[in-house]
Amino acid sequence: MKRADILLKNAVIVTMDQGRRIIDQGVVAVKGRYIAAVGGEELQKEFQGEREIDCKGNILLPGLINCHSHAGHCLMGKLESDTMKNWWPMLIQVYENYADSDFWYTDGKLHGASAIHNGITTTVNVMGSTPMGDCPEIPISHGTGYIQTGGREILGTGIPYGESYPKRYTRWKDGRQVEVRASYDDMLAGTEETLRRMQGAFDGLTHVFVTPHQLLMGHAMGESNPGNLSKLTPMELDINQKVRQLAQKYNTQIYTDTYGGWITLAYTDKENMLLGPDVLIGMEHVAAANYKELEIFRQTGTKMYYTAEGYYKRTPISEAVEMGIPVGITTNGCAPRTTLDLLESLRRVLLSERIFHDDNRYLPAMKALEMVTVDAAKCIGFEESLGSIEPGKLADLVQLDWMKDKFFPQLSPIDKIVYEGSGGDFSLAIVNGKIVMEEGRLTGVDEEEILEEADQIHRKVVRDCHLEAMACPVIFGRTRVEKTD
Repeated sequence: MKRADILLKNAVIVTMDQGRRIIDQGVVAVKGRYIAAVGGEELQKEFQGEREIDCKGNILLPGLINCHSHAGHCLMGKLESDTMKNWWPMLIQVYENYADSDFWYTDGKLHGASAIHNGITTTVNVMGSTPMGDCPEIPISHGTGYIQTGGREILGTGIPYGESYPKRYTRWKDGRQVEVRASYDDMLAGTEETLRRMQGAFDGLTHVFVTPHQLLMGHAMGESNPGNLSKLTPMELDINQKVRQLAQKYNTQIYTDTYGGWITLAYTDKENMLLGPDVLIGMEHVAAANYKELEIFRQTGTKMYYTAEGYYKRTPISEAVEMGIPVGITTNGCAPRTTLDLLESLRRVLLSERIFHDDNRYLPAMKALEMVTVDAAKCIGFEESLGSIEPGKLADLVQLDWMKDKFFPQLSPIDKIVYEGSGGDFSLAIVNGKIVMEEGRLTGVDEEEILEEADQIHRKVVRDCHLEAMACPVIFGRTRVEKTD
């Protein structure tokens, strides 16, 4: 009889393999970091597990993949969630001029814990609201905190937003704050240090993407005037070349964000354009993407991530999928108006597409689920090792508790997951072949300790940075928040 480290049996297995098989009374054998076998109950006669888990009444899924989130946002909570009028300046104040290594480490632990509870085993996190690559301490602290919970994190670090450099920051050194100036070359040098120390670290749980904050680094954020989108600046051409060289040196991806009309201009840099099969671009801020730009995505093999947040105009996601462009649905962080419930984000995109097209047939349940599993794995360049339950792939698995009234009658697991499932339904998580959550509790950390530490740091940030006024007032009797609120 063959030996397995973990034998999961009697599960409904949603494999997400090429045939999209759903196996009733299924068995998964885990050996080391990898899936050794997947099949029906006959595998119980073939394998004996050091640890055997009866998954009767539960669904096994590949661990969900969140292609875009933000380090720091967990600790910032829901400040400014109604008005958003001071959200960005507040983040700049905290992330660029106050946060220390303890802040980033604790946010990493809190983010990792929340991700696992929501069935997410892999997260791509941009460091802060806009990456500050000159300071490797930020991604290293966050990544070190995140892996305490057992999850897999990809650190997005690189060049922050801005039309000019150097940037000015306030950083902690020897217990006091000092002013720092950093050029974009400093940002890339710090990013390379992070790559050296964190790429493939912690038994492969941590990776690094080279992250220029936006596709056109010399243009104003959100620039949409066609007259200002006619030519790449010399700085942009230089950044493109250096970002490309760094990503190629470490065999990693480029991870960035864009706005409507920018793809067309980026495409003019034929030598070093930040487009291609090794590039993942965010489309949640796009208010004017057109089909010409989707065709550039298709021709170059560029991948995209997206979430429907409700206050941006729609990006043509269904059309992109029909064109064969890899698309991953994301949470876009966990503040101020979103959570790390990826199934909730999935439903929001699905429903927004159907409302836009006035057609309930858009984005069927299986397609939507693909966009947080197999398609998401392709978006981050891990399609050979993540995204489905198949022999030879990494053992990243989550169990959804199906024995709840909302899932009955149990006739269609895919529909039930997509339309009824939520982050609170996950009870077991395995990452890299290790059980990191069982019976809804994380196995490797003290959750109460993480929550208490996070609450203390949040309150200290609010007090020290004088953010008390940012807490949302209770507004009632009106249907719209005024700018003066």
